[in-house]
Amino acid sequence: MRKIEWQEMSFRATSWATEQVLRNRRNRLAVLYMILADLVGLLFAGIADGESGILAWLVLNVVVLIVYLCGRAILLREEW
Repeated sequence: MRKIEWQEMSFRATSWATEQVLRNRRNRLAVLYMILADLVGLLFAGIADGESGILAWLVLNVVVLIVYLCGRAILLREEW
């Protein structure tokens, strides 16, 4: 895919997550998904543009782990 297509997919995912947040303000996990969608779109746009993808892939893995852990912490806090 080309860079523009990845950016468009990222924009659609971000728009969906933003809509979910506006509908339900307590859905903090949707905010994390919105951030993740932006990062994934930027990563694949960078790879499609010919930039080094290995470093971006490693950074994305770290970000995914952080988002997952934050999401779990939020869900656990809401249960208490």
